[in-house]
Amino acid sequence: KNWEDVWRLVKPLGWFTMAAFLFYISFFIVALMNILTGIFVDSAMKHSKPDDKEALLEHRKRLKEETEEVICILQAIDINEDGTLERSEFREAMQNERISHALSALGIDIKHADTFFDTLVDGNAGGAEDQAVDLEHLGRQIVRLKGNATSVDLHALISQTRALQVDMARLTAKIEGKQAER
Repeated sequence: KNWEDVWRLVKPLGWFTMAAFLFYISFFIVALMNILTGIFVDSAMKHSKPDDKEALLEHRKRLKEETEEVICILQAIDINEDGTLERSEFREAMQNERISHALSALGIDIKHADTFFDTLVDGNAGGAEDQAVDLEHLGRQIVRLKGNATSVDLHALISQTRALQVDMARLTAKIEGKQAER
């Protein structure tokens, strides 16, 4: 049977029953359309999402592009154009507003140039003023340091600091013991 046959049966029962019947039909048609739309949208979203391999390739491509941009900025900083950057060149460049804005636009915020440079040259804190670092290496390191530290990074740092404290305490005790023997 179709809805017209049901309508003929409901019509003699009055306007309230007819309104309820129309509401019932309309509500379930809209509900059915929402369910079908939801199924199609969900399916489309699943198919539009890149798989792990595509996401990894996209991430690598983005890192490569960012590294190339940073290296380009570093080449502009390299005053003597020898393909390396010295601490003094880096420090001067970070005082240049255009350079610091260009790096900030890439998400790289450098507040203390010397500390940042020390971190980039494999933690050689207080390195020589004329210590030169290859632009390619420096560019990769800068992009690697981009972003916020994660909880794992902080816990690793805390763990390393505690290990250093223990080593320093042992060394101090050893030195004091040798001095006491004299």
